[in-house]
Amino acid sequence: MSQVRRLRRNLVRSDFERMNLPRDFWRATVQDVPEDLRDIVNRYLVNTDAMMKRGAGLLLMGDPGVGKTGIAALISKEARARGYTCYFTTIWELRECVKNRIDFETGMSVLGRCRDVHVLTLDGLDLTDKKDWNFDVHTIEELIRFRAAQRRVTIITTRLGPDVLDAEMPALLTATQGCMVALRVTGPNMRDKRDLELNRVVLGQD
Repeated sequence: MSQVRRLRRNLVRSDFERMNLPRDFWRATVQDVPEDLRDIVNRYLVNTDAMMKRGAGLLLMGDPGVGKTGIAALISKEARARGYTCYFTTIWELRECVKNRIDFETGMSVLGRCRDVHVLTLDGLDLTDKKDWNFDVHTIEELIRFRAAQRRVTIITTRLGPDVLDAEMPALLTATQGCMVALRVTGPNMRDKRDLELNRVVLGQD
């Protein structure tokens, strides 16, 4: 991969749709990132080309609504703006695609797309992913290892803390070593603000 900084371009609807990025995050900005992580995320975004070259992934841990998915979306958007391929999926969605053999496009499965893209976000790792007949944590571990060998960026979001991950999914934590940096995301639940806004719209509450 060239070390020359890639030219950026504005993203359009087709970019977001091909990335499978949820519409709520199309307009995500750095201002949505918790203040204590803003410098780290900014550094990643500014140095996106170097991060892609190194395959520098992230394991984002924290309570629901604190901004984990927003951080993943920002990184994906910046990478896509520079011409890298990106794909976003919840782990539940990926499991259903594997079970039902759903294609990303003709000749490529969704799992195949997850292996190939420069930036993959696996959103919402939970204890329910420990064991499933067709798709379980071992599938995720294999995916991480495959991508790490190719120096491709993987981002995982989870509400599970490091102690729980170490106790319940130790092999997955081992798979992240050397290819993902663990970050604890803290702050207020941003969904509360959206709930208030929705109540104002629907119920006319002030």
